[in-house]
Amino acid sequence: MLSSPVFTASVLLLVVNDWVLKSQLHSWLTGKLSDVAGLAAISLFACAFFPARRWVFAALIAAGFIYWKSPYSKPVIDLANSYSPYWIGRTVDYTDLLALPAIWLVCFLAPNMRGLSMRVWMHHGLAVVSLVAFTGTSFVNTHLVRETAQLPLPEGKEAVVRMEKELQDVLDALAANYKLDCLICEPLSTGRLYKDRRLYEGGWPTGLSLMARLDLEKGELLYDIRVADLDRKPSEPERVDTLRDTLEKELRARFTALRIEQVSAPSRDKIDVVAYKRNRFTSYRDAENQRDYERAKVLVKEAATKFNLKHSQVFGYHYLGNLLGPNPFDRELIISVGIADSPLIIVAIYRATEKYADLQKSLARDIEQRFRAEFGDDRARIR
Repeated sequence: MLSSPVFTASVLLLVVNDWVLKSQLHSWLTGKLSDVAGLAAISLFACAFFPARRWVFAALIAAGFIYWKSPYSKPVIDLANSYSPYWIGRTVDYTDLLALPAIWLVCFLAPNMRGLSMRVWMHHGLAVVSLVAFTGTSFVNTHLVRETAQLPLPEGKEAVVRMEKELQDVLDALAANYKLDCLICEPLSTGRLYKDRRLYEGGWPTGLSLMARLDLEKGELLYDIRVADLDRKPSEPERVDTLRDTLEKELRARFTALRIEQVSAPSRDKIDVVAYKRNRFTSYRDAENQRDYERAKVLVKEAATKFNLKHSQVFGYHYLGNLLGPNPFDRELIISVGIADSPLIIVAIYRATEKYADLQKSLARDIEQRFRAEFGDDRARIR
């Protein structure tokens, strides 16, 4: 079955589409081609090893795909991205579910499929390629460096402030040389983020980024340099390495005692406060649901103001604390408000440091109470 024309064509289409067509003709069609080819190939893969239970696996694959394409998979993706060197991503688009019939069609046809004539090593090679293709469609090629530089702090508050300004000027100049825009331009002690102008292409974080933050108490400069590129150009990882080497050279020219260590990205803890629709058979696009969403944003803003959170006009979230990573949402504490079909409103409260644990819980309780008062006890809850 793994040597059948349908399986071979599905795998080849998936590979060509994800590695060639998406980068050249990124569109609605290439996205749907990946879904159809991927579902057909993985269903046939399961049928080949478990022919007697192919309908069970068809149901499991369909359920897994629906979950993957829903907002409910976001916590799993966030957790994986906290530890993985590769960025896992997907766009919530319910039109992708149009590809589901491919599962049932190939499972129905599987018993009558005949294989192509091929050598054993070709048969095994196709199976290996198919496994790589199944996962490759959800990853963006990423190369990163995340390090801390321990800097000797000068004596006196004015000297420390002057050092921060000098380092900030160094980073601004480096970013300009690499044609990076300053996306978050707060003081270096809070965190600065420089991004390639291709900030997001087709829902993926792409291009080169440089994030840096100086801890004025520890004298510790955290910097995260990475590239996520749909085109998978071999020159892109070199830009990360050369930018990192240039930054280290600049630092060593200013500080005789310098210790650099690799560090991992912090994990994030999340609490959701949700509100469901008045009528579950309506779309979130309906006027009534849109009004509830706008009202929810007002209620969240009131809660954020009560607890002295700041508001980002650019990205729309409320936040406290420093920047910790290359994503604008990589703050110590943030609140973001989203809309979907079920639940209608999702208020995600993320924290990346333990010092905001109590505040995170207080915010969740406060927003839940506001939602219950506005939408009713049966529609609002902490999840």
